[in-house]
Amino acid sequence: MAQRQKQASAGNEIGDIYTKIESFINRNGTIITTVVGVVLAVVIGVMGFRFFYLQPQQKEAQQQMFKAQLYFEKDSFQLALQGDANYPGFLDIIKDYKWTDAANVANYYAGISYLQTGDYQGAVEFLSDFSTDDQMMRSIKFGAMGDAYMELGQNQKAIDHFLKAAKADPNKFSAPIYLKKAAMAAEQSKQYAKAEEYYKRLSKKYPETSEGKEAEKHLARVQAKTKS
Repeated sequence: MAQRQKQASAGNEIGDIYTKIESFINRNGTIITTVVGVVLAVVIGVMGFRFFYLQPQQKEAQQQMFKAQLYFEKDSFQLALQGDANYPGFLDIIKDYKWTDAANVANYYAGISYLQTGDYQGAVEFLSDFSTDDQMMRSIKFGAMGDAYMELGQNQKAIDHFLKAAKADPNKFSAPIYLKKAAMAAEQSKQYAKAEEYYKRLSKKYPETSEGKEAEKHLARVQAKTKS
């Protein structure tokens, strides 16, 4: 008997819930219809923007950018940035094809080009705008920004980015180089405790690399400076 009463009570509660929902819909039908319509409009708008604008823009940008990439590979960095009479450079790709993957990649090329031509502030600006999920490319980005910050005399930012570069892709080829750069930048800034920490990490984590083998020598020098 008690069990039946519980079941009946539960059934009544469920019925009350559906009644309340139905009542809410009846009272607010216009609002709900408007909200659903707005959501559908946004979804359709995003899909239309992606398929009818971004995709054609991406294809066109890739076709336009190949010449700038050729100039980049030939170390003709000014032509890569500015373009020539027939083809745009990376700066034009970034400006004319916003929101495309090509423009994002052009930020990377532009940043490296500025680094190579000695415009270190420009290098930082464009590399900062480049985003990627690829470990190796993230590592190169942070490492290049570290180099630019060193040239700008901003050693702490350089150290931070060298460490990010080593962490982004902790392989035995590039990561030891970035760790060494972080240690040397710390030493140059007279942050000897930090330099010692980075040299120790380099020696422990990458002992088989040339940077790891040399770390003990650098470590002894830093420790001597710490004691003096």
